[in-house]
Amino acid sequence: MIHTDWFLKQGSTHMICQDYVFAGDTYTVLADGCSGSKFTDFGSRILCMTAANHIERLRGYIPDYNTFGSQIISAACINASSMSLPSRALDATLMISFIQNGKVIVYCYGDGYVIVERVHGYENSIYSFSYEDNAPLYLSYRIDPLRLKSYYKEFSGKLSVNELMGNRELIIAMSSDMCRLEFDIDLISSITLFSDGVSSFQTKENGRYKDIPCEEIINTFIELPPGKGEFTKRRTNVAYRQFDKLGMTHYDDVSLAGLYIEE
Repeated sequence: MIHTDWFLKQGSTHMICQDYVFAGDTYTVLADGCSGSKFTDFGSRILCMTAANHIERLRGYIPDYNTFGSQIISAACINASSMSLPSRALDATLMISFIQNGKVIVYCYGDGYVIVERVHGYENSIYSFSYEDNAPLYLSYRIDPLRLKSYYKEFSGKLSVNELMGNRELIIAMSSDMCRLEFDIDLISSITLFSDGVSSFQTKENGRYKDIPCEEIINTFIELPPGKGEFTKRRTNVAYRQFDKLGMTHYDDVSLAGLYIEE
């Protein structure tokens, strides 16, 4: 049986939360709006719900990474336009996890993190998606040729996909389109999507802020085992009690989308 849940918390420097999350019956969707663009608090919600509605309509067959991304941004642009919002409002990372043909699959359009909790004694893995120059190639660039051209004039558009296991870090891909992960459903117990706000945790020492490694934060979020119902919220409530005791805060919005496969 499949269980899904989500969690959302506004960052300390944000006037409004620009992340949004949705959990369906066998899939999750997470969107993280760009702080440098206007109205992305609306845009992340539009992008997230457009993706969720599209997955519901497809029911059983989600197309390849590039086809799905193009379908979502085209529909989201129409939805945004109906609200008189500019296409830049859709400047946001979009991440989805879903089950198809005995596999758990992740698509990431932007930057973020994924943790895979494995079964049968296998080691858990954390995957990070990050762009050179910290400039994600959002789906919204696809619908504006001039912006896309300008982007490539300034940035490389190269995505680095790193796998963190224990104390080892492996660069498993570096390209402009390797934003897809796939796992055998029988080998994992849960998969959780994280916005990149998880890397914004800090603590204050001797009057100065010190960054906390995101692996440490992510592993704290999953100390409590997954389960039925609102398992992601239970896990994050436990984690935040620890963060509060240690005086940790995060300046960026933090969002999680969890999918648990019950044996």
